[in-house]
Amino acid sequence: MKPIAGLLKQMERHYKQHTENVKKKMELANWPKKQVISELCTKPQQP
Repeated sequence: MKPIAGLLKQMERHYKQHTENVKKKMELANWPKKQVISELCTKPQQP
C-alpha cells in the first residue's frame, strides 16, 4: 500500500470513530440540545 493510501484509510477510520463518539455524546441527558447550541452561537459575546 502506498503511504498516501494508508494515510487516507487512517483518516477515514478516525472520521468514523469521531462521528460515532459525537453521536453518543448527543444522546447523553446532560448534552446541550440543538436549540441551546444555536442560541449560544448566535448570542453576542460579552466583553
